[in-house]
Amino acid sequence: MVFQVKLTKFFLKDRRAAVALWVAVASPPLLMTTGLGIEAGSWAVAKVRASIAADAAAVAGARSYAATSNAQTATTIAANVAELNGITGAASSNWVSSSKTLTDGNTVATVGPGVTNSSRTAITVTVKRIVPNSFSTLFGSSATQTITATSIAEVSPGTSSSGTGACILALNTSASNAIKADNMGVLTAPGCSIFANSNASVAVYL
Repeated sequence: MVFQVKLTKFFLKDRRAAVALWVAVASPPLLMTTGLGIEAGSWAVAKVRASIAADAAAVAGARSYAATSNAQTATTIAANVAELNGITGAASSNWVSSSKTLTDGNTVATVGPGVTNSSRTAITVTVKRIVPNSFSTLFGSSATQTITATSIAEVSPGTSSSGTGACILALNTSASNAIKADNMGVLTAPGCSIFANSNASVAVYL
């Protein structure tokens, strides 16, 4: 009994072993949580980059269609711009005239009816980025993560002289003063129009 008490007092005085034990137990979960956080951050970055590529591709495709009225040319331009922004392309693209859809590697571009007005034309671009996984594979995840993003650009009718083409476009759907120019600001854009997608009571303040 005396030996048992002395042994207990020894462990109470020297807690280094206990701390080392807790560190050994807690370290693997902490490292895995940190790794998963870093990996989720890489997915978020890939999503932003994919969205930027899709936006740029859709706008380029819409501008091409406005100038040429050629669906295949517009979708080809869109796919090329997506590839310039880091989306993997293919050696040759696949054009389906019946659906006005072009597939080029990880980019799919389609010409279809407008969103705000079905009588108009819209270019829809969907891109994919393949991100390698590391820590998440320990939980049964696949070796890669597919990140997708879709963007739609609508072709506004009009010519440079009619003033119906959009030179400034605000995409936020609810922002107040989505487009704002004050303090003696001057906007010079002859033959252009300003469009705000916001439903706020004051979406454009000039």
